[in-house]
Amino acid sequence: MQRVFPMVAILAGLVVLAVFGEAAVLLPLSLEQMVVRAPYIVQFKVKEINYEVIENKPFTLATCEVIKTLKGDSAATVELRLPGGQMGEMEMVVPGAPIVKSGESYVAFLEPDTPPLPRKPAWHPLGLGQGMFALVEKEGRTFAIQTLNQAPIIFAACTNDANQCLNALRSQGYELADLLQRIK
Repeated sequence: MQRVFPMVAILAGLVVLAVFGEAAVLLPLSLEQMVVRAPYIVQFKVKEINYEVIENKPFTLATCEVIKTLKGDSAATVELRLPGGQMGEMEMVVPGAPIVKSGESYVAFLEPDTPPLPRKPAWHPLGLGQGMFALVEKEGRTFAIQTLNQAPIIFAACTNDANQCLNALRSQGYELADLLQRIK
């Protein structure tokens, strides 16, 4: 049994390489850089999640209700296309890419798919998870936590004072009101 797990891990790694076949290094982006670079910044709630495969690569397609447009043209909904998702019986997770859940709310710094991928036009977060902040309630306040390094889960599970939990994160995090003010 102990030999089976390493073999499964190696095979899973080979499948990731075969499907995505390319590596990229993303440089860290400051909040100020994201505000300048993102043509569209919105606060939204995920309403529906679907999966699609484009050129043998799985993607998650999320239909979201826009709560507030912070930059760009206003719209009632926004479609997000995120790398990773279900492909047949397999689920592919792309390191650094956000994973969204139906019913959850986020603030995202978005850019359009380029070149436009087939099917529906959609947006994706700037710098993958760097440009996506999950909204987490703690101590009667709403916080926006960058979706990197499992930060929203770690923040929500932290038993210390919210400010101490925020300072302990390896990702960016803000009180929602502070983030919205910094975007203006």
